[in-house]
Amino acid sequence: DRSPSRGLGDVYKRQVLKKQFIQVFASKSKLQASKISQALMQNHNSNTQIEEINGIFRVLVGPILTEQELSRLLAAIKDSGYPKAFIRR
Repeated sequence: DRSPSRGLGDVYKRQVLKKQFIQVFASKSKLQASKISQALMQNHNSNTQIEEINGIFRVLVGPILTEQELSRLLAAIKDSGYPKAFIRR
């Protein structure tokens, strides 16, 4: 929100997070993870990455720098068909 009524102090107050990620999906299928990653990038205009650990591919959205954006994006992702998405802490 870049409305003129907001001062710079408000912008800096919102910068409270270290880099946070939302985990949307996990699967043994790299192809399925890639398809979901692409769809998330297009539908939510967000950066995504795929993390592989022990043969499980996790689709992450982020990094997200503000609590406000984290809450907004998590709700939007859940509403778009990924109700199990969660914030990686």
